[in-house]
Amino acid sequence: MVTSICAQCHLRGGVSKSSGLPYANHFVAGDNLFRDFRIDLAAAATEKLNPGDRHVQENVRDVVVNGREGVTCLSCHNIHQQSAKKHHTVANGAICLNCHTAESKKVRVSYEVHSKTCDY
Repeated sequence: MVTSICAQCHLRGGVSKSSGLPYANHFVAGDNLFRDFRIDLAAAATEKLNPGDRHVQENVRDVVVNGREGVTCLSCHNIHQQSAKKHHTVANGAICLNCHTAESKKVRVSYEVHSKTCDY
């Protein structure tokens, strides 16, 4: 459920199965986003993405496809505060290297991208 709530805005590149729009049609928080939203979560599809979008897609794939519901967006991100404190308690892993360098989690990879749908 957490993944669907975050992914409704942060998972870019998919389309509604029913409307063809770049977001799920009639999605309500708490529902299953992927009932109406289609996106290619294959590893090959994520390789060409910018670091932020790749991070989101890999996390969604881990939860939705691989059933790893123990690590969600909220495991690392505190959505109600501008804080990265949770990052300091998370173990290093390959998914961290989408946004941070291997030398230090304090250094972030530089990128900027905006959604054509909402300019986020």
